[in-house]
Amino acid sequence: MYNLPRLPAELTDMVIDKLCDSQATLCATALVSKSWLPRSRVHLFRHVAMTGGFEELLSFLQRTPQVRGYIKHLVLQGVDSCVAEDTYSLRPESTPSTTLPPCLLADIVAQLPRLSTVQLHNLSFHDHQPCRLPAYHLHKLDGLTLMNVGSMWDTTDDILSVLGLFSEIKYLHLDTVAR
Repeated sequence: MYNLPRLPAELTDMVIDKLCDSQATLCATALVSKSWLPRSRVHLFRHVAMTGGFEELLSFLQRTPQVRGYIKHLVLQGVDSCVAEDTYSLRPESTPSTTLPPCLLADIVAQLPRLSTVQLHNLSFHDHQPCRLPAYHLHKLDGLTLMNVGSMWDTTDDILSVLGLFSEIKYLHLDTVAR
């Protein structure tokens, strides 16, 4: 068996950093060796965006504690609420069709110790089965964005409960918050 010479970690980190624009390449670098995996994960998991499937995201985070610390930017968005042409709906097109209960958001955020920014798009926060939110604030955030959130069922308390999950928010962007 032929052993390749080991490169210094600083050099391999620089190589991986240069490849950070290609998801496929980063996946390949993660498989090169155990020593390349952590730096590849820095780029692979820094920014996580999900459309729906929030329970699955929570389940993934609970099953894979080794990736939790890499996630710094989280984008959660509802499924597009545009209605198909052959479907009749009383719901206006601008109303969020996906619900993210504040307790589920709290459970997700609690898994992410290095979270810096959160963006929530096209979501309703109203939970028909209210739960008990944590009595403590989960994180200090650099930024929180709420865009096209709220529905005819959401109350002011639903929106405030999301804001109340964080002990400090340096930058808050609100755009089309319904009540």
